[in-house]
Amino acid sequence: MALEIVYVSVNELRESEYNPRRFPKEAKDKLKESIKKFGFVDPLIVNSNPERKNIVIGGHFRLLVAKELGIKEVPVVYVNVDKEKEKELSLRLNRNTGEWDWKLLRMFESDFLKRIGFSDRDLEKIFTRTRKVLSKDFIVPPLSVLDARKQTWITRMTEWEELGFDGTKGRPTKLLGISKQLGGGEGTSKFDPVLAEICYRWFNTENGIILDPFSGGVTRGFVAGYLGYEYWGVDISEEQIKANLEQVEELQHLLKVKPNYVLGDSYDIDKLIPKREFDLIFTCPPYFDLERYTDNPNDLSNMSWERFKERYKAIIKKSCDLLAENRFAVFVVSEVRDRDGVYRGLVELTKEVFKEAGLKFYNDIVYLNAVGNAAVRARKQMKTRKVVKVHQNVLVFYKGDTERIMEFFSEIRSEDYEEDY
Repeated sequence: MALEIVYVSVNELRESEYNPRRFPKEAKDKLKESIKKFGFVDPLIVNSNPERKNIVIGGHFRLLVAKELGIKEVPVVYVNVDKEKEKELSLRLNRNTGEWDWKLLRMFESDFLKRIGFSDRDLEKIFTRTRKVLSKDFIVPPLSVLDARKQTWITRMTEWEELGFDGTKGRPTKLLGISKQLGGGEGTSKFDPVLAEICYRWFNTENGIILDPFSGGVTRGFVAGYLGYEYWGVDISEEQIKANLEQVEELQHLLKVKPNYVLGDSYDIDKLIPKREFDLIFTCPPYFDLERYTDNPNDLSNMSWERFKERYKAIIKKSCDLLAENRFAVFVVSEVRDRDGVYRGLVELTKEVFKEAGLKFYNDIVYLNAVGNAAVRARKQMKTRKVVKVHQNVLVFYKGDTERIMEFFSEIRSEDYEEDY
């Protein structure tokens, strides 16, 4: 049966909201020249389905040029399809014209794109570009797994460290050797500056003030000051505070805002900090006795598990009281084993305490550490069937009404956002 071609006013036709093609000026000029010379020799494909009446399925480019040329009516072939078939037909018809609009193309599932003819290479191009655009806006794609082993992450971390700060200064040099849980060995853990940067960018308000109840090394304060955030960190180690302040003085020419470090027991944080309302709590607390930082009996890493839990709860509660309404709190924590090799439940404890403090558990993010010597330790640990832990938990909580988040947190985007899309 021959297709019926009818002429329809351009004002009656509607462009589909998902058409994933762009039309560069050079291609547009060529099509204008062709239509002027030969007229319309290729009708538009339009939906006649009552729910999608006059939606253009194929021919968006020709319709655009027709309007620019002042053409009042265009030839149309009608088909009656539902919305899902309309999308599939549109993609099939548009595969050989114009340039892809990557943003709209990424709205489709990869299985769907593959089914209608996109190759694995096409899909890799589509979703690699997605990751690049997301990374430009968010540093890394905002997914529930953050992988510090990727080369892009390592490169960014190196760029931070080349600024000259050292997150291990002021800490004992054999922390990792104290705990059999980590398999022995010398060295000390250090906080990842990229993780700090990400959490500040994602979960802080513009120019928001940061509270860190367990400041540790200089990293989190330095990153905050470099990015222009006011930072208040508390630490029980006099040696640690001294080392942090020395680095701040040495590198103050790089800082937009000088971080504040307060010596004292975080159990008294409500008395130690002069400010009353903070815009973000961000910290990495002691993982019980995994590392021991000082000989101070009030240091959480020196306590029994029961006393640790009691003080840990109190510190979180007091910190949350200092957090403004409709703000985030982010704790980077990890599970630790008891002497029998059984996990104590530090991650779950943290969730419970924040819930008791009135905050909502909002994001559960896994941070994948660099593997380091984990592979060496794996054989030994597997004798007792313990796998080597190479991740930490980034727990994100919210104080306030989650439906009002967009009132207080602006959309995250790079300066050239429009150009990306």
